Parts: sequence; structure tokens; C-alpha cells
Amino acid sequence: MNPLFRKGMAGVFYAAPPSLKEGGNKLWRDLMIRSKGFNKGKLVAAFAVSVVMLASSAIAPHAAYAAESDTSDASVSKYTTDYDSWQDTLDAAAELNEQIGAEGFVLLKNEKSNLPFGNSVRNISLFGKNSVNPVYSGSGSSGGTSGNTVSIEQSLKDAGFRVNPTLLSFYNNNELSGQPRSTMSFSSYNYHSYFATAETPQSKYTQEVKDSYADYNDAAVVVLSRTGGEGTDLPRTSLVTEEYEGKVPSADDARAFPTREEVEFGGFEAFGGEGRENTPWDHYLELDENEEALLDEVTAKFDKVVVVLNSSNVMELSPEFMNNKKIQSVIWTPGAGQNGFAALGKILNGQVNPSGRTSDTFPAVFENDPTWNNFGNNNVGYYGDQDAGNLYTLEDGTIYNYHLGLNSGVAEVSYEEGIYLGYKYYETRGYTDGEDWYSAAVNYPFGYGLSYTTFDWEVGEVKLSTETLTAKTVVSVDVKVTNVGGLAGKDVVQAYFSAPYTDGETEKAHVVLGGFEKTKELAPGESQTVTVSFDAFDMASFDAYDKDKDGHKGYELDAGDYKLYVGKNAHDAWTDGEERLIASLDQDLSIDEDPVTGAEITSLFQTSTDEMEGRTLSRSDWEGTWPTTPLWYTEEGEIGGELVKSEEWLSNFDMPIAGDATADNAIVESWYDEENPRYDGGEAPWYSATAPAFRAEDQAYSADNPAPIQLKDMAGIPLDDERWDEFVSQLTVDQAYEMMAATRFQFNAQDAVGSPVGGHSDGPLGITGAWVGGGNSLLKPIAASYKFSFATEVLVACTWNKDIAYKQGNLIGNIGLWSHVIGTYAPAANIHRSPFSGRNFEYYSEDATLSGYMVANVVKGEREKGLVTFMKHFALNDQETNRDTNSIATWADEQTMRENYFKAFEWAVKDGGSNGAMSAFNRIGFDWCGASYELLQGLLRDEWGFEGVVITDAHGDGLGSLNANQMIRAGNDMSLDSREGAISRIVNSDEANTATQLTALHNSMKNIFYTVLNSAAMNNGYEMENIAYNTPATTTFNVKAGSAVNVSVADGAQGDQYVIMLGSLPEGLEFDGKTGAITGTIAGDAEGTYTIQVAKTQKGVGSGEQYIVSTGVTAGFGSVNGLQSFTFNVEKVYQGEDFKVAYAGHNFVIDASIDEEGATYALVNASDFSGVTIDAATGAIRGNISASGTYTLTVQATVGETTYTYDITVAVADGIGEGVTIVNISKVSSEGNVDTYVITFSDNSQYTFTITNGTDGADGADGTNGTNGSNGTNGIDGADGKDGKDASAGTGIAAICVSAVALVAAVAAIVLLIRKKS
Repeated sequence: MNPLFRKGMAGVFYAAPPSLKEGGNKLWRDLMIRSKGFNKGKLVAAFAVSVVMLASSAIAPHAAYAAESDTSDASVSKYTTDYDSWQDTLDAAAELNEQIGAEGFVLLKNEKSNLPFGNSVRNISLFGKNSVNPVYSGSGSSGGTSGNTVSIEQSLKDAGFRVNPTLLSFYNNNELSGQPRSTMSFSSYNYHSYFATAETPQSKYTQEVKDSYADYNDAAVVVLSRTGGEGTDLPRTSLVTEEYEGKVPSADDARAFPTREEVEFGGFEAFGGEGRENTPWDHYLELDENEEALLDEVTAKFDKVVVVLNSSNVMELSPEFMNNKKIQSVIWTPGAGQNGFAALGKILNGQVNPSGRTSDTFPAVFENDPTWNNFGNNNVGYYGDQDAGNLYTLEDGTIYNYHLGLNSGVAEVSYEEGIYLGYKYYETRGYTDGEDWYSAAVNYPFGYGLSYTTFDWEVGEVKLSTETLTAKTVVSVDVKVTNVGGLAGKDVVQAYFSAPYTDGETEKAHVVLGGFEKTKELAPGESQTVTVSFDAFDMASFDAYDKDKDGHKGYELDAGDYKLYVGKNAHDAWTDGEERLIASLDQDLSIDEDPVTGAEITSLFQTSTDEMEGRTLSRSDWEGTWPTTPLWYTEEGEIGGELVKSEEWLSNFDMPIAGDATADNAIVESWYDEENPRYDGGEAPWYSATAPAFRAEDQAYSADNPAPIQLKDMAGIPLDDERWDEFVSQLTVDQAYEMMAATRFQFNAQDAVGSPVGGHSDGPLGITGAWVGGGNSLLKPIAASYKFSFATEVLVACTWNKDIAYKQGNLIGNIGLWSHVIGTYAPAANIHRSPFSGRNFEYYSEDATLSGYMVANVVKGEREKGLVTFMKHFALNDQETNRDTNSIATWADEQTMRENYFKAFEWAVKDGGSNGAMSAFNRIGFDWCGASYELLQGLLRDEWGFEGVVITDAHGDGLGSLNANQMIRAGNDMSLDSREGAISRIVNSDEANTATQLTALHNSMKNIFYTVLNSAAMNNGYEMENIAYNTPATTTFNVKAGSAVNVSVADGAQGDQYVIMLGSLPEGLEFDGKTGAITGTIAGDAEGTYTIQVAKTQKGVGSGEQYIVSTGVTAGFGSVNGLQSFTFNVEKVYQGEDFKVAYAGHNFVIDASIDEEGATYALVNASDFSGVTIDAATGAIRGNISASGTYTLTVQATVGETTYTYDITVAVADGIGEGVTIVNISKVSSEGNVDTYVITFSDNSQYTFTITNGTDGADGADGTNGTNGSNGTNGIDGADGKDGKDASAGTGIAAICVSAVALVAAVAAIVLLIRKKS
């Protein structure tokens, strides 16, 4: 199903024609409401495809349902792959990921046009311990990368640079250069006060290393890396215990924060770790002492210096760094995944013109950021010691611990910065406090990036889709972009809106990103007009406190002027860009209905909002409202402060479980459902007095006794249709509870109703096999070395290319089809609230709009291929500290939540069509997100129209706060990784199974089955079989390059079809899946071993369905059956060095060597030529032949264990007439491969002959780029390289196949033979 299809869509598009006629017009109107990312052509095409599917139904519904249903022709959703094999899909992913690097790496600085190097630089010294150990991703669910990564070193070499081998050897030798950077793992170094950069001190550099600079001094490239990981935030100090001063400590000794007592009363002594001996209070994102010393050394010895900031977190760059004129170029390269670094060398040499833009602001001093005072443990203590500086404290001074023996306390974080996050703060304060303040506060703005070329813009007038501004208005502006520079490149047009602000009323940033567009690659002089558009609803502010006193809480477009700024980045837009008036409103416009779904919009998070009243930053008084660090003591030394609360207030964190409950029997108390104080002491919105129907356990349906209504029969039936209640009522309660568990990261099978198993895979880097589920997944059984890891989400965001995000999602979806993975725990839509978040690599940006566009497009691409997209972590999971210890209490007002932290999730649902969500560990206020009815039902489902499954994060034993009995009441359907005996586990007992709990369970079943039905889990409706694949007689083929091949992978079974899953055939061969035949002629330059893995497909699969293979391939998770491997050993063939000429009785020398180092040579038929020998080491043939004629010398070259045999043809002439010379040689005609030549001699005689040419060889590599001009326009590329050598000889005079350069010499030699005979 097309992911653009929103609420109610399945019931319309997969219904019978009458239903289409009744609902079609309304559906079209609903779909066209929101403009973001919409393509009417695609929508029409999707409509047409769906109608066709009605006519070509593969599976008839259950007869009883067909009689009463208007969906009798409906079939399960069908998904097709865009690639011929899994391997082709992975190859396409690699190509796209290199593009992500090419368009995502950000050129921050380029003084004196230092880059591109072009031909002026060839010898490079690559500096930095992390240059040989760059950061590709992070740890945890986006941790690591698959094998075959492209390193920075390899990227430079592939781009034609010679890289200092002595330096590389030095950094790779840990005994000489020091230990490499440790992995920041969620299993170690949690909540730490120090993390080493691992940069090598200058004292370790040997004289040999320093001397090597002289031979590689064209330029220096310095790599500075920072990593991140799940479960831990980046340290905001460099503190270690005294024992480890100047060293890299163990994990425990990296938790050296001052204690609460030391903070309150003094006495703390600071010690810094390696590289921070003199700066223990510096944070991890500042350069350490070893890095600064390295830069001093490099800038003193090299004229050209490029610094590569290899970090997914922005870094604090000192004034000394920013103002260092000897550092001419700086490139920001967030984690690039498996092969994204391949683009770096091409950026340096000019093959790629960088077009990345920053996804976050680079502040000058992180401590001056408004989030600094409310993050992590606030640099105090350790939660495990109940001493952390963010733990709630009772009025008697003790840490609060609630029941069930949980003793880690409850931590908090308050978003006191409000909406002023990232550029929304810096641009707004720059507007109020002036350019001098801004220049000192910001190093690089949001949306900033340089290019090697220059663009001019012509900005048109603003257009509105309605006569007056309403919530449904689409705002747009056309911008003509012209490349006026000397190199091809891409540009990014950014449009920011500015809403009217009144002191004391709803807070508003001065500028907010509305929309953006990236151009295609524009050649010099070429132009393109792009249209940037966004919805007026996006300009509305959420008045959480009714600050304008109009009696309304919610979204409002306030009276006043709405302006549009178009520019290069967030700062340029309003300081130096183009300004346009969008519209003026005479009066406030309240918005109470969602413009897309039509649902009512209400305030949902009043408790948290009330708690934050008067505590958030305001642009009307920056200093007076500046965020403060939460404390547990007063200035007078008394117990008090934000962290000190009454026991009554703190008891709101307690789980509502019976007093006599145990950890594995956490039953919800009745008051929680019937007399809930959150709802004025009345019934909770999830309360039900009547239990739904479930089948008796002793009458349970099974695979052998299936239920009358099978899941496939439900195709096309909307989720809100009562027939889903009838379907679920076929289950027993036990069967329903089994479906809730996702302990193996999967949708569990339910054979009784024909619901298949469906594996899940974790991670925003793609389907990498990280935390992969079971089901029918092929990732672990056969693809351990075939996984692919995309770049980090940060780098994807830095492309500012929505099309790239969509293509990435589409490719992940295709990989999902081939790997038989149904659900993905991605994309991650949280926000970079702080530069120190350990998982910023896993999230896109500090900005909700940029994040929203990227998330929605990734989801859209994935949903088109049937993936269930569990967008995560919903919501406000923006730090790692304490998120998994009793669920940290996150406090924010509803304006901040909706405008900064919910929007990306909202767009994923409304624009991307997401049908999955992962609830976050943290709380919003008192409530764990997975048990927040307001979040999961009120906002996600009721307001946004979400139809799908919500799953928890992987919680193990429950983390002290997660309870599945609460979870299902809130609309959280599945429990991930819950374990026996854990508080998080659902309780299935007579006492627990109240009418309310069973109603919640029933609703969860509808969500789960509806989602499985509308996913690729249904295998396009095919009845899945285990089709035997017997091993063919031959599975290894020894062939020669250039030879014809006609073999088969078939096992002789009639009618079976085959598919190549992984691996590639030699070039020139074609595969026929219907017969299993492999035919063609292997390319002449092919050599080596090629292995393919072949499976049988299901019976009757059509085009694009070949990924649906025999169940024998996935007979068991982790096992391999029904898969066959075939190997082609291709021997390289040398055809010989063209035609050779000699004279009878005269000595000759012929070079018969091949281009293989270490080859030895022998003349196979030496016995036929008594006067001819070959040099075994050089391949030179020497000697003479006494009689004229044409002879063949057979040469054998041996390289290691490989032998090549080839022929040399020699024409031996008697001589030439005295005084006769060649006057002219001319080609008189060409026909096909045959050329006709005429030779004219000095005695006026002529000779005519023909040459049949062989097939042209492959082109040689392109020539290198031209030399750059001096400080002017860069030189154009050099001419293409010469063609490669021709392939094997054709037939003609002496079977000549010659290159253009050798033609005259060869023909002249022939004439010696011909002349004598004439």
C-alpha cells in the first residue's frame, strides 16, 4: 500500500468498486490537504495500481465474509522489489551512501580557495590517531558498521593521492602511538565524567616519523574524531580519579564527579585524564591538549592544511582554532557508515563539489547554551551511589525510592529553554541583542555550508493557495538559482518564516525554518527554478497558557505581519537574504481542528505544562528567565530547591500496582481504572465495564483446526470496522497475550488465524542485523557478511536533500523484502537538544522541520515496500543519562513539546504514513511514555490519525518503571524483550484480566493484526511452501576470460524458478530465473572467483516478487536450508602482444611479458624453434628463424600458482628489394570490422590488403583533472585518457589486431613479406 494512504485508506482503496465510488472523492480531498512532499502524479498512479489490484485478486476472502462484505475482491497488499537480487540492492545502497557523503560532508572553511586541490597536490601526510580509526557510526542500535568499510586512507588513495606510509604505520602501531579510542558502549563507561580522544602526544612521534613529512608535504589532512553511544551521554568534564591523572581510566574511575556533599560544602579536587591534565573541567567536545599540539606542529610545517572534524556531534572550536589562518580548510564529516568516506578524497581533488549544510548550530561556547544547566546528571555524583545531581530528594534530605525494592531513585530533566533550542535561540537573541553578540556566540550557523562555485538567486513573490491566510493555506515562493561560478555544483535554498511577537505572550523564535529545496547539479551558467513551500499551520504557535487572554489554549496564528526570509542559512536569511511579506492578519486565528485529519486539537499534557509555568526562557527577558541548575539545597545551606519534593508529590511516580504485588505479578489496582485522580477521581478514558469476547481456551483454534476467518480475509477492511472485533474474538486470551510479546524482536505467528511470523531489525543505519529478530529473517542465516550500514542520520540531514532520504527509505525497504525483515526500529526522530547527547548520531538535527522532512521521506520510502516503521523514541528521549533507570522524568510545556519535539513524529505519520512507533523509556512528567494515554491515544491515534502498532523499547527486566499492564491501557500494543519474572511482563490471571484489561488487550490485537496484514509479512498472498532444492551435479565452473558459458543452476525439477540472492556473476553473463540457465561470454578482462547463492522462489511469483523464496531457505532462525552456492573460477587470458615481424636468418627480440609482477616465463613449443629462447625472468624472446613464413610461439607465464598461456604470431620475411621504399600507406575503406589499405612503393607498384579488427577493448581510465588556475577560476578537467588495448585479434593478413599507434610500424613490416613475394 502506498504510504501516502492515510486513515481509512485501506478500506477505500482495497474495497469493491461501489465503495470506491462512494469514498473516492472525499479521499482525494483529504489527501490533497497537506502539500508537504506530495506528488499528484504519484497519487494518481497509486490509485490506478490499487484499482488494478482489485481486478487481479490473488486470494478470495472467507465465504461467510464475502457475502456480507463490500470487499469481496480485496487481496492482501502486494510489494515488489526494484532489483534483480539482494546483491543488486546492496550495491545500490552503497552507491547511494557514497552520494550521502558527497552531499552531506560540510565545507565549513576554505580560505584562499585552498580546495579543491586538483593536480596541485599529490603527496599527503594524513595526521591524527583517529585517521586510521575514524568514527563510522556509534554504539547500540545504530552501533558499528558491517565489514568492507571505506577508510579515510583508502578514500584518499582512490582519489589519486599518495599518502604518507610512515605516518600510517606509526598510527597503526599501538605500542608506538598509543592505544586507540575506546568504543563508547552502553555496557561500559555509562554516566562518565571523562572520555579519551586517544590523540597521540607529540612526545611519542619518532624522528623517523617527523622526517617522513618532507616527502609528503604537498598538504596535510588532520582528522579529529568524537564518538557517541547508546546509554551514555558525552562527558561535560574531563575528570578522573587522582590515580588516573593524565591516563585513560577504567570505567569506574571515569565517574569522578564531585559528590553532592562536595558541591554543597566544598573540598573537591579536580584531576584530568589523558590529554586534559591541565584542563580537567574542559568537556569532551573541546580539543584536548594533544590535539592542539598536533595542530601547532602541522601548521608550522605544512603550507596547506585541511582539518576533518569526524564527529556526529558539533564541536566547540576555540577562537584560536577559528582564527588560525594556517588552517585553510575545515570539513565536517559526521559518521559516514560503510562507504560514505569514499566521497572525501573526491571532495579534496575536486571530483565532487561539496553541497552539505550544517544540521545544527556550532556555538562558540557550549557552557553559554541555554540547555547547559539542565542536562545529564548536572555534573554531580553517580545515580548508582544515589548521589547524582538530578535525583529527586525528600524533604528530609534522602533520595526518593519507591516500592518493589527499587533503589536507584528518580531523576529529572527540565526543558527550561522552552522553544529556544539551537538556532531558534541564537538567531532570536542575535536579533534582540545585535550582531556583535551573535558573532561572539556562534561559529557556524544552522544551515551553513560552502561550495567551490558561486550561485545567484532571483527570489519571486510569495504565493498563497487561498485568498486569505488560514490553517490550510500553502505558502510558496519560486527561486531561480543560477550557477555563475566555474564548477558544477548543487545549492540549497532555505526559507524561514517570522511570526509576530508580543512581549509577555506566546514565545516565538525570530526565524523558523519553513521549507527548503536542493537543486540538481547545475553546470556553470545553468539555471533551475525551485519552489519552496510549507503549510501555514506550521507557522502557528501553541499557546499552552492562554497568554493572550482570549480564553483559548492551543494552536494560534496571532494577528500581525508574517514575513518570509530566503537565504543561504538561518543567519544569512534574515540579515542578508531576501525578505517577503507572507500575509497580515487583523485578528488572532485559533485552530481547533487538525487541518489534515480533521480531528479536534486539545491540550493534552497539562500536568507537565503546569509544572513548567514561569520556568521557561523568554526573549522578553533573557537574563531574568535564564535556565538554572536544579539543586537540593538553598544558599543558606538548608534542604530545598527544585529537586526537593514532598512524598505526596513524589508518589505520583509510583506504579499503580497492588500493594501485595511482586515483581512478576504487577497487577494494576482498580482505582487506576475506575477512580483515577488524574481524571478528577472518575473513570479513566480506557476504562471498560464490559469485557470483549474471546474464545474459550479449551476450544482454541489451531493450525490443524483453523479459525473460520483468516487474516487474509480481512484485506481491505478499515481498522475501525467492527468486523475486526469479530476477527479478534476467534482468539483465546492466552493466544492474544502471546501476540503481545516481542521477546525475539518479531511479530509472533498465530497459525490459528493465518498470521505469519515477521522478524524485526533495529537501527537507523538500515537493516544491518543489529538486534535482529527471528521470524523468517535471512540476516543471520545467510547474510552475515552481506549487511549494509548507511551513514548516520546526522549526515543524511546534512545533505538537505529530501530525495536522498526517500531513496534511502526505499532501499531499506527493498533490503527488507530480500532479507525477509518486516519491521524496522527506525527512523529515530528525536532532537539534538544538547550537543552532548550520546545518540545525536542516531538523530537528524536540532530542528524539528529539517528532522520532519527527513523522517517523513525515509518512512515514505520504507512503507512503499511493506516495512513496518517503528519510528522512535516517542517522545522526548533526548538524553541517555537515566533514561533506563526508573525512567527519567522529563518536564516541558506543551508548546515546547509540540513545536520542537513532536513535529518530526507527526510528519512521519501524516506525510510518511508510519504504521509503527516505539515508545520511549523516559517519562513525560510523571508518566512513562509507554503508559501515557495522552501521548499514545490522544495525540498519536486520535489527533494524528495513526493506525498501527506501538512497541516498547527493549527493557529487559522493566527498568523499575515499565509495566505492561499499564502499557496496553494506554495504547502500547507490544512489549519488547520483556523477561520472565520481570515487573514489565504482562500478568495473565483471573485477577488481572478485568474487563478493562481485556478490552485493552482486544484493541492491541486489532492494531497488531491490521499492521501485519498491511505489510510484507503476508508474502503477497502466496501459499508458502518448502520447495526442495537438490544440489546440482556441478556447482563449480572453471572457465577462461573471453569464453562462452552455458551452464545451469537448476536441479532438474520441472517448473521451478530460481533467483540469485547474493553474490555476482562475472561480467558478460546473464541469469534466467525461469530456467536457471547462466549464459553469455565472459568479459576478456575478468578474473578471479565469483560466488553466487541461489534459492528457489515460490510457485507462480511474478515480476518483482522473486524475493519470495522457498521456506526451506528459512527453515529455522540461524540455519540455512534450500540454498545452493555456485562458484565461477575465471582464469585470466592473455591474447599475446599483437603481430610480430622478423627477417629470415636475422636475430630478433620480442617482448612477450605480461602485466603481472613476479611472473616467470617459458616457451612451450621451444623444441620447434632451435634458434629461439625466452628469458624466464623478463619474458624477452630472442633468436632467429631461417626460413620465411608465419610462425606461432606459445608462451606460458606463471604467477604464483596461476598459469597463463598465450600465443605470439611472428611473420618472417626474406628481405626487401634494394633501394625500394614505402611512399604511402592509406586506408581506402572500412566495412564493419574490416579495413582495406593500399601501400604505394617508390617504384610506383601498389599492394592492397585487408585487416579484420578485433573487438575494441574497454576504455582506459579518465585523464586526471587539469591544473588549477592561480587563485582564479579552477581549471577544467583534463582530456579523457587513451583507450585501453584492443581485445583478441580478428582474422586478416597474419591475423593482425593493432592499436592506432602501432599501425604504421606493423603494416610496414607486413610489406617486407609481401614485397618479396610480388
